[in-house]
Amino acid sequence: MSTISSPIFWRDARMPYVELRKISDARQVCYAPHSHTHWSLGAITAGKSTFCYRDATHQISG
Repeated sequence: MSTISSPIFWRDARMPYVELRKISDARQVCYAPHSHTHWSLGAITAGKSTFCYRDATHQISG
């Protein structure tokens, strides 16, 4: 059973280096610094999120 703060991932074998992630409420989700060997796409549809890239912190909103 998933909750609104649990991500759902979509992957397709025809595009092995791409994944899509959906999460309805990410206010309690925080990922440790990491990287991906594939593209990982997301969209903020409501609210805001903060992410770090290299030495900068960025805030994005929907």
